[in-house]
Amino acid sequence: MKWKNKGHEYDNIEMNFNAGTKIWIYGAGENGKDLCRELAFADCVAGFIDNNAEKIKAGIWEGKQIISSESFLAQFHDNCIVVVAVALPNMPVVVRQMIRSGWEEGKNLFIYHIFHYSYLPIWALRSWGKIYIPTVSFLVTTMCNLDCKGCLNFTHFNKNKRHYDLERLKSDIDLLFKKVNYIWYLHLSGGEPFLHPHLEGFIEYIDSNYKHQIGILGTTTNGTIIPKESLCKTLKKADIRVWIDDYRENVPLAKEKFEKVKKQLEDFDVCYISNQTDQWLDIQNTETELDEKKLRNRCEACDVPFVSVKDHKIYGCNYCDYAWEAGISEGNENDYLDLEQISEGEKAQITEFIMGYSDNGYYTFCKNCSGYQASNQKQIKVAEQYK
Repeated sequence: MKWKNKGHEYDNIEMNFNAGTKIWIYGAGENGKDLCRELAFADCVAGFIDNNAEKIKAGIWEGKQIISSESFLAQFHDNCIVVVAVALPNMPVVVRQMIRSGWEEGKNLFIYHIFHYSYLPIWALRSWGKIYIPTVSFLVTTMCNLDCKGCLNFTHFNKNKRHYDLERLKSDIDLLFKKVNYIWYLHLSGGEPFLHPHLEGFIEYIDSNYKHQIGILGTTTNGTIIPKESLCKTLKKADIRVWIDDYRENVPLAKEKFEKVKKQLEDFDVCYISNQTDQWLDIQNTETELDEKKLRNRCEACDVPFVSVKDHKIYGCNYCDYAWEAGISEGNENDYLDLEQISEGEKAQITEFIMGYSDNGYYTFCKNCSGYQASNQKQIKVAEQYK
């Protein structure tokens, strides 16, 4: 979206939410627990709605009161909203129940994932004067021991692969949390993060200084690097979630190492998720002769979920950042906000930017990109190697 009134795009948006509005979370499960943690920075959760008899009998769950849907619908209506965070198979039934009881979706009734990405950043700004970002990709290295076709970090094309200096990483994270109040998911990316010689030190620094401003701290590994014992201890202490990509079908080294990587993490009780997919998304595009309108349309249809941070700048699209870093796209100042230049009075620009606003309404790499999952169905083999 192209900025028309920078820093004031949300001034006149109609809101049914204010600083005193309380949120009830429908669903006392993992999604509900995550959402409660996510909203802790605003202290706005009144309690949980659930129909589990044992939890209701206890009366308290995750430090909040918990009541049945019948009790809730009989008593609570004023100055509150409900966010439905039940498991996906149960979502239609619960939403239908609430709508039949007079609640209005998009007004005082919201679905967890839509609320998380589309409403909360705006409401955090407007209601509490806080900057909330759902997801940040934080590149720690462009070095990798694999050479995958279709790598979304464009590692094969990068002629200047490097581990980012630890002091530079600390400086970036310091400035980020000086400007931003809360990040739900901070993802330490690569390259291959487990190759970075100072990954432990960086994780310890984040955990010591900014744990209270992060919902989930995570990283992804390609399943071929067995982490050292000291790294595993650090991952455990910082409560990091590790996504292990499963490349065993096309990478011989992954066949050899994947189970050993899992075993090492299990031995140190590190939380991990095996990430297996049948196909990779192919985002590279050769149709570069697009006018301004088509580029804006492409960018708006894309809805890439990650912003990225590097060199004191926040990039509206992490793939634009990666393409620029790899030398396959010439970026410009429209692709990022310089966090050093954003004053306290201008912080609304950060929320607008992470929600898709920019001076041009698109990013430089949009000329060479087919878009993210919402607008792009092109696929390629997983982790097929150049050599």
